[in-house]
Amino acid sequence: MTTHAKHRHWDLTEAVIGALIEVHRQLGPGLLESVYELCLAEELRYRGLRFARQVPITVFYRDVVVRAAYQADLIVEERLLIELKAVESFAPIHIAQTLTYLKLLRLDLGLLVNFNCVALKDGLRRLTLSPSRGPDELSPAAHPSRGRENKLSRSHSARGQNELSRSPAAHPSRGRENETKRIIHRETGRQGG
Repeated sequence: MTTHAKHRHWDLTEAVIGALIEVHRQLGPGLLESVYELCLAEELRYRGLRFARQVPITVFYRDVVVRAAYQADLIVEERLLIELKAVESFAPIHIAQTLTYLKLLRLDLGLLVNFNCVALKDGLRRLTLSPSRGPDELSPAAHPSRGRENKLSRSHSARGQNELSRSPAAHPSRGRENETKRIIHRETGRQGG
C-alpha cells in the first residue's frame, strides 16, 4: 500500500470515527444495533460519505458459491468495512468475523464498533488485513485466538434465502472483486448514500 493510499485510509477512518462518535454522543449506549446502524447511515449521508448498507457477502468454496451467506453492516467509500455491535463486550468471534468479512470482501481495513460502551473509544477496534498497519490496527497474525489483541457489533439475519449454486464459471478465482464492487454500487444506488 502506497503512502498516499495509507493517508486516504486514515483520512476516511478519521471521518467515519467522527460520525460514530457523534451518533454515540447523541444516543448513548443501550439501544439495538439496528437503531445505531440507521442513525450512522444518516450521519454518514449528512457528512457526504458514500456507503452501502447490509452488503451481501458471497462465500466461495471450491466450485460451490453461497450467495448472500452473510451481510456486512456498512461499507464506506467502497474501501472501509464497518461492523456494528451492541453487546456487553467484544468476544473473540466478533474480531474473527470482521477479519473474515474483510477477506471475503477483499477489503484491507475495517472498524469493529460496540455502541454499548459508556465511552465509544472503549468499543472501537481498527482491523486490517494489510501487512503495513498502524500501531492501533490488528492483523490476522495478531488475532486474539493467537493470544494478542490491540485496543483502539452485528446480528442481522439475511433478508433472503441463501442461494447455493455449482458452476465452474463461479470459481472463487474468477470475478470476486468485480462482483463485490457491483453489489456495492447497486446497494449504494438503492440506499441513496
